[in-house]
Amino acid sequence: MESARSSHKAATRSKIAWGSGAVADALMNNTVGVLFLAIYSLGYGLSASLLGLIMFVPRIWDMFTDPMMGNISDNTRTRWGRRRPYLPIGGALAGLFFFLMWAPSTDWGESTKLVFFLVMLLLFYTAYTIFAIPWNGLGLELSDDYADRSSVQGYRIFIAMMATFLYPYAYKFCFDFTPAIGDSIAKIEEILVRGAEGSVWDSVDFFGNWVYHKILILFQPLVESFFSLYFSVFPERASLEKVELNGVVCVGAFFGVLMFVFATIPALFTKERKDRLVRQERTGFVDAMKVVTRDKNLLSVGAAIFGIFLGFISTQALQLYINIYYVFGELPIAEAKALSGAMGGKVGIVYALVGLGSVPLIGYATRRFGKRSVMVGGLGLVACGCVLSFFLFSPGAPQMQLLLPVFFAAGLNCVWINSNSLVADICDLDELKNGKRREGIFGATLAWISKLGLAVALLLSGLIVDLTGVNPELDQLQSADTVFRMRLAYALIPTVCLFVSIYLASRCSLTEAMARETRAKLDSSAV
Repeated sequence: MESARSSHKAATRSKIAWGSGAVADALMNNTVGVLFLAIYSLGYGLSASLLGLIMFVPRIWDMFTDPMMGNISDNTRTRWGRRRPYLPIGGALAGLFFFLMWAPSTDWGESTKLVFFLVMLLLFYTAYTIFAIPWNGLGLELSDDYADRSSVQGYRIFIAMMATFLYPYAYKFCFDFTPAIGDSIAKIEEILVRGAEGSVWDSVDFFGNWVYHKILILFQPLVESFFSLYFSVFPERASLEKVELNGVVCVGAFFGVLMFVFATIPALFTKERKDRLVRQERTGFVDAMKVVTRDKNLLSVGAAIFGIFLGFISTQALQLYINIYYVFGELPIAEAKALSGAMGGKVGIVYALVGLGSVPLIGYATRRFGKRSVMVGGLGLVACGCVLSFFLFSPGAPQMQLLLPVFFAAGLNCVWINSNSLVADICDLDELKNGKRREGIFGATLAWISKLGLAVALLLSGLIVDLTGVNPELDQLQSADTVFRMRLAYALIPTVCLFVSIYLASRCSLTEAMARETRAKLDSSAV
């Protein structure tokens, strides 16, 4: 009994340690998307369409590097395991390139800035692959139990929600983590002196300002020291008129350090399995890819996720524009940008809180109804939120949009938890048929589909922004038709794509009964 308890505690510690890598994964996967249009388009004035095209290019590169890295980690043999050695290397390189990405020379023209951004993206996403693919494979092999696999992914999603307290605020940080951080602190102190008014939202804002005030005070010495050193190396950047273009460099350093730290934790504290799986015969890359690309269940899950990115993620950039030019459209442009950045942070906090609370409920629903059914239900929730968004963005009540992440967080968590859990079940079927464990390349293929979907989404995001007719040079003088097109695109495009995803997810034929039967056969053959 004591031995069983000890074993359970060790397994739980491994799950938590592995799940902590989800913070690094979330930061690497999301923060560039939060910042690239805000900094390079609104800040430096580059074309949103060209920036979207540049965001697409690394996904072509990932087409080769993701499966290759998966196969490399499947075939790696070291005293530290086949996955863990890659995690701190990828985290360190990703953090470095993320920091460098936001500091193009002020003397460069538009073309040179675009090329610089592309090169940094390629380096950054290669480093991300070095971390993410072995890390994901490590999680897929932590458990052999059908239900416990969803529990493992639940740890991942629960801890990843912690990152949603951070990266949605990335643009807001760019206005405050600047050489004038003391001015930002003073402005918040004025708000705190006035106190909260009677409404619930005012009380929430007051509490948020109080917390943010303490964060700024905590980081003030580091920020001021950073810029003292930074301007001694790059004195020409001290004269930039737009404060966010300097602030983003400090933000890049801050997030870069976090990426490295949280990528290293699972490498140090997750216990990697050292059984027969690591002694299997090595598999050639081409042969492994043939197996993966013919797996209908994996392709069904991957296609459903691709639909989410194609419709939902491609329109998320519009949220910033809708807030700037519609919700806060009556305010001066600088104030509207700052408030929109702050609203993005509030949305992130609600998303995180709902996401954290939804994980145990999704676990119960998965045990009750099965992984595929919960995925389909989650997609339906996200679609409902998209339809309601047309009415929840309101100049008279900006806080109404905080209802949107209630639908989005719970719905998407249903997908992320169960899609990765299904991949582990698919790997069981592969072992039963072919006698090999290939979590690395199966997980890498799903990751590549997700990243391809994200790239297409970011490519479309720039095009969608341009097609709505937004002109940043007009500031708050956007036409009524432009504002209407933004709101309609945000609601309609993802709704259509999500219904396609619902159909594709329902095509997955792997049921709980099939997965348990497969696992039983594997366990009996191993005895």
